[in-house]
Amino acid sequence: MSRTSILVVNASERELRSLEVRFPGRTCRYEYVAPQAEAQCEGRANGDGYVEVSYRFDEGAELGVFSTKYVNPTLGWRGSMLLRPDGTIEATRGR
Repeated sequence: MSRTSILVVNASERELRSLEVRFPGRTCRYEYVAPQAEAQCEGRANGDGYVEVSYRFDEGAELGVFSTKYVNPTLGWRGSMLLRPDGTIEATRGR
């Protein structure tokens, strides 16, 4: 079984009140993520599915972004995700 390892970089230029990274079988939660800070989410997927990132600024409702990165128990996925100022995610494979 292959491990999934996702590094999320907050390039939104604002502090995040909360950040959540989910893939099948694993949820990683972080609070007060500073601009340019990194958060690492690792584990083994227990099923097939996509990576989902949700975040909240102090004054707003939770926002979510589904990535096109697919994970499963056999292949996993290793890469980085950059949360841009416009709220989109840029994903790159491998580190």
